[in-house]
Amino acid sequence: MAKRISILLILVSISLYAQQDPQFTNYMFLKSYYSPSSSSLLNSPEGVFLYRNQWTGFQPTNDADLPSQFFANVFSISTPLENINSGLGLRFLSENFGPLRRTDVSIGYSYKIKLKRDLRISAGVFIGLLQKRYEADYRPPVTLDDDKLIELQNSNANSSEVDLSFSSTLSYREFEVSVIINHLQANQNKLDPININDNLGRHLYSILSYKYSLNRKYSIQPNVFFKSDLQTISYDLGALMYYKADKYWSGFSYRDQADLSIFLGLGALKGNSLKIGYSIDLVLLNREAKSSTSHEIIVTYRLPPSLNAERPIINTPRFNY
Repeated sequence: MAKRISILLILVSISLYAQQDPQFTNYMFLKSYYSPSSSSLLNSPEGVFLYRNQWTGFQPTNDADLPSQFFANVFSISTPLENINSGLGLRFLSENFGPLRRTDVSIGYSYKIKLKRDLRISAGVFIGLLQKRYEADYRPPVTLDDDKLIELQNSNANSSEVDLSFSSTLSYREFEVSVIINHLQANQNKLDPININDNLGRHLYSILSYKYSLNRKYSIQPNVFFKSDLQTISYDLGALMYYKADKYWSGFSYRDQADLSIFLGLGALKGNSLKIGYSIDLVLLNREAKSSTSHEIIVTYRLPPSLNAERPIINTPRFNY
């Protein structure tokens, strides 16, 4: 138990001082959440909902009946404004990480430039409110040797601040790469009313994907996600296999020194406008200190393209149109 408690406190400290952004396995479907520049590249409005249950069943407290307190919800809506080469986005995050409760609400704008018909570059910003607090009713570990943890239990410590993000995306046919800077206004805060550091640091991300058609039924999409807090670098690396024009997909991903993930998904309605996906993370390291799996469910819905939407390039043996 003591070892589990020690590692839990280390994990909470990491969320306070270094990795302040939650990690999602289905990042390749969350571009509208991570990257404000993605909204102007869409062909139609899109909504995304994701639920993540981290270390399912993990019990770091002395209450065996207490439900898991490691989960996150994400909701985003994005729409292109084709007439002015722009896009708008809205994202919402609600995260529970032990005693920490985090809420992030942001609105975004992006603008794209068409270098060629199939080559586009966009830039965008998110501006929002980031709030963090510690719940007074959080059940502490069995051994309370940490004075700060006792203060957290009795204080409802919290912090709120404006949050800024910037991204740029290059899109060429089925290839896309985004560079994202989160928390541009990096600063040093204290959790009120107690004196605990709540430093907010810049994070640098890059998401790359390329969808390659193998034949009329199958296509494959390699995905890479680089992440850095400007001190360390980590990555996710994997691929998805699509069948019958995105009707079904499966795949895998590896998170650097952490997890091996498996994906399953299917499309529904006309043009597979509704997509439902599931992923499971198999924990590879420190399994004695946390549960061995994490789970995600993601639902996306995209409206039919408008008449003004940019038509995709169609290649034939004789023509491109």
